[in-house]
Amino acid sequence: MGRDTTLDDPMLRLAQATSQFFAWFELHGGPPGDGVYRASAHLMCHAATDDPSHAQAARAVLQAMLAAELPVALGARAALGEVCLQANEVLGDRLFLDAAHSLCEGIAHGTRLDMDDALCFSVIPGRVLAVHHANLQAAVLLARTGQRVGEGSFVELARGAVAYSLALQRPDGGWLHGEQRPLRWADHFHAGSRVCSLLELAQSEVHPALHAALARALRHLVGLHFDAAGVPRLAQREDETGECELLAASEAMGALARVATTEPRAGRRAARLAARLADWTSAHLQAWSLWRDPVSVHGPGRLLDALVRVQALGAGAWQGSEAAYRAPSWFSPGEATPWQVSPEGQMGQVGQVGQVGQVGQTATGRLQ
Repeated sequence: MGRDTTLDDPMLRLAQATSQFFAWFELHGGPPGDGVYRASAHLMCHAATDDPSHAQAARAVLQAMLAAELPVALGARAALGEVCLQANEVLGDRLFLDAAHSLCEGIAHGTRLDMDDALCFSVIPGRVLAVHHANLQAAVLLARTGQRVGEGSFVELARGAVAYSLALQRPDGGWLHGEQRPLRWADHFHAGSRVCSLLELAQSEVHPALHAALARALRHLVGLHFDAAGVPRLAQREDETGECELLAASEAMGALARVATTEPRAGRRAARLAARLADWTSAHLQAWSLWRDPVSVHGPGRLLDALVRVQALGAGAWQGSEAAYRAPSWFSPGEATPWQVSPEGQMGQVGQVGQVGQVGQTATGRLQ
């Protein structure tokens, strides 16, 4: 059978990868921690197409999450609250705004480190653990909800949390994962998440130093995920495992797509980089595992969310990038559905061999 040349079109490759993920989630449901990102993807699709099936899917996912036991981790709670705000905007349902307000109340009264002019929300209740990406996510939810409902105390808490994390941004624009000794490793893993948070907070104008911090964080993110020629690469984690993660690329992709739609000066370049990273990430799905550690329960949904964001940028995102980057020629997502469910219910990958370089995979998803 001849090679499908339609897959030479990056927009078609991206559309096919996105539709595969939607189909996979419809069939298998996905891991619980992925719900907020699946709901976000459905909400964006509904806003773009007015397709009621996307609205129905988003509502079902969020209502199930709100009816269940709420997540313990700060970042997961904040992410749920942000998507509830998104659902309120897109669907006009007051239920989701009330849910975001309730989540803010829980964060506001949770464990935190208080200082004279700053504060940091603990990533888990009952013990002070300062983790920057989670602290900034909480600040986003508090600032946005506070401004929407007129709750000034939420905005002040967000301002304090921002002050804490901005004071500890590294000269290269990145952050340590956290400030306690076990957490003091360079966190490239959540670089995209932090850029998204800084972008939202800059729009909320809760701190005068946010725009400068965002510019530094964006330069850091681009340096992690692209070489000097603009060709994508996978950022390496610098914690004790030294592993690479698809989630890092997904976060970076989503962050660049958001920058492309909100920052006029950086938008065109961010769109091109987001498109390249989306194409490159899709091309490497067969060689990666989404399940290398517990954090990866957010991998599939966050990748879907990022792919939808890049798809919304349109074909113009690829213009001018062809000379600097071309996707691997062996990618053909129509050959096989890349995901399967293991007996334990986790999502793993079918072992594949690429058409170039014999890219194989072990049963654990690690590259051979």
